[in-house]
Amino acid sequence: MDSLESRLTDDQLGAQQQLPTPPAITAAMMGYLKQTKPWVRFISIMGFIGTGLLFLLGLFLILGAGLLSSLSRTALGGAPLGLIGTIYAALGCLYFFPALHLFRCAGGIKRALISDQVGGMEDALMHQRSFWRFVGILVLIILILLVLVILCLVGFVIMVAMRGKF
Repeated sequence: MDSLESRLTDDQLGAQQQLPTPPAITAAMMGYLKQTKPWVRFISIMGFIGTGLLFLLGLFLILGAGLLSSLSRTALGGAPLGLIGTIYAALGCLYFFPALHLFRCAGGIKRALISDQVGGMEDALMHQRSFWRFVGILVLIILILLVLVILCLVGFVIMVAMRGKF
């Protein structure tokens, strides 16, 4: 019984020694993060400013559509300004999230540089992953909408061409 306990202890020690050690954060990695942080922060702040301006433009168009109802029916090929304003405001709200992820990524980089290297690095990478996932999904949606618009335009051209023959 005593040898079984000593074998268990030896097996457990062997298992602990086989665990992978976390990779070290090198000085070069920290230097690259230090150089990247201001750009990440700058792009995130520009994203917040763009989000705010887009939302305000949308709100202005929504409010202006009621005041200028005759203009809203004729502007931009008959598209109502209220609808366009709603789309702008929605896009403004949508663009807020990538800017927020970048801002939080910059905060994680700052934390990694100042004190908690591993925790800050994990936080920065988590928010960077969220940013790129959000942007990737947004690009896929835009590409799908672009294909649908092209198909609709081709269908419209074919319909107009067929009408001309009759």
